[in-house]
Amino acid sequence: ITEGALIMLNKLVLQIFLLLLLFPSATAVEISQILYDPLNSDTGGEAIELYNPSDDDIDISSRMIATSVSDQDVTFPKNTFIVAKSYFLVADVGWNTTKQSGWRNADYEETMTLPNADSGIALKNKNGTIIDAVGWGNVSKEGLYRGIPAVEVGEGFSLLRVSSTNNNFGDFVASIPKFDSPQQVVVELEVLSPSVVIKKFEILDDDSNLSGTQIL
Repeated sequence: ITEGALIMLNKLVLQIFLLLLLFPSATAVEISQILYDPLNSDTGGEAIELYNPSDDDIDISSRMIATSVSDQDVTFPKNTFIVAKSYFLVADVGWNTTKQSGWRNADYEETMTLPNADSGIALKNKNGTIIDAVGWGNVSKEGLYRGIPAVEVGEGFSLLRVSSTNNNFGDFVASIPKFDSPQQVVVELEVLSPSVVIKKFEILDDDSNLSGTQIL
């Protein structure tokens, strides 16, 4: 290999490395829902839901959630994992005792401060690299939003992710908070051929905008 080709190869490897740093993998943990202005009182009522879209459990130990108030508003402790294809609910201290009826317990509680206007959050790894970010209103702090910030929602509503285009304005919509406990789904399969063996069965998350629940 010539010296010129070697230099070009080194440059290409460096460019790929920088792209991986700037743009996390599509299967990285993402922010799926934020409740920053709960009804009645913010104390014990704020919540952030994360989602792991990958086929593997992801270790989020030492990862942080930054806000306009603190660059390390939440820091996840050791041995904190998000199961594959599952949601992880992090909430303000007191959530599990003050949450609305029917909502599930938080997977992790820590004191957090989410301003109700012109703010945002960012999920970062332990080195400070941004994994995902969501802003609302006229947030000005860099790193707390992607593309154009989402619209602000009223008291008691959450920002819910409906797509992933790295533009908060289109990716998040105002929604009634969806923190219900997972419901049991019973599926009956009739095997018509004795030579057929079902080795794997999977129900994917409903991501349709249609009403009701669609099973893929």
